Amino acid sequence: MRSSSKLFPVRLMATELHHGFYEDSYLLKPGNSSDTSAEIAVTKLSPVDAVESTTPVVCLHGMFNNRMVWQPHRIKGFADKLLAAGYQVWLPELRGHGRSPVNYFYNDNTFDDAIAFDLPAINAFVSEQTQKKPVWIGHSLGGFAIAGALARNYIDQDTLSGMALIGAQSDKLHWILNMPLAAMISSWIVKKKPFIEGYRHGFGPENEPGRFVADILRWQAGRGWISRDKFDYLQGLSMVSLPAFLATFGVESKDAVGDKKSRNLLDNLGSVNKSHHHFAFAKPAENFNQIDMLLGRLAEERVWPELVRWIELLQNSSARQVA
Repeated sequence: MRSSSKLFPVRLMATELHHGFYEDSYLLKPGNSSDTSAEIAVTKLSPVDAVESTTPVVCLHGMFNNRMVWQPHRIKGFADKLLAAGYQVWLPELRGHGRSPVNYFYNDNTFDDAIAFDLPAINAFVSEQTQKKPVWIGHSLGGFAIAGALARNYIDQDTLSGMALIGAQSDKLHWILNMPLAAMISSWIVKKKPFIEGYRHGFGPENEPGRFVADILRWQAGRGWISRDKFDYLQGLSMVSLPAFLATFGVESKDAVGDKKSRNLLDNLGSVNKSHHHFAFAKPAENFNQIDMLLGRLAEERVWPELVRWIELLQNSSARQVA
């Protein structure tokens, strides 16, 4: 089956009715990169009683993950929270993740591929289908990807309503990677591997190409968040004026203000409408990490309400401006 799109070939893989919401699964083939085999799966969740005026929300997974981090089986996810609040939710999966097929040159996939090709295609498709400016939410590396795509103007910021970065903290890798030399050596070793097995190493359900992981490690080894072609992402963020929400986490006694590198994302952003929400936890034994910012009791009780409240304020502000 084909879905109506004037942008590029799109296949509607399935349409299902669940309890209280519809699920439509699309497969996009943008053909906008050198690897023309790359296809991107996008799942749309719509409340049965959806309100047309609501802002669409795009939720992007992080490294070693897929759409299920937003709507897992058996337990309630943040996507369910959004659906209950009446929002239409779009769950894209980067090439080679989840329902997105492994592309021909999968082992060569990089962070630049994700932000230069996958994200712009997803945003164009969602904007075309909804005729609205979506809010983008990125978890962990997904947050860096959204910020990077905007900093490099791969995504026109005027096509978005706002962005939220959840647990996008570069200091939450293994402690040894905060040592530049160790990170540099690790990057060199990882780059030689075809891919890293996420499930085997306890990172998550997905694998990642070695070159992709090496990009992230290279940031730790270098002088900051710099691309392969020497683009300074933080400097680029100064030109981004979108409303923004940054959620970080840490141990209450040692990390009361949040990771400095994560704060840099917000501090360098050119927007005047931006907010930092730091979630400090008193018990280090809880081993709270990026995934816990989205899944589990603490996320449901503390993180989700703040994020939904921000989206509602953003939507109400936009409505007043239109009026």
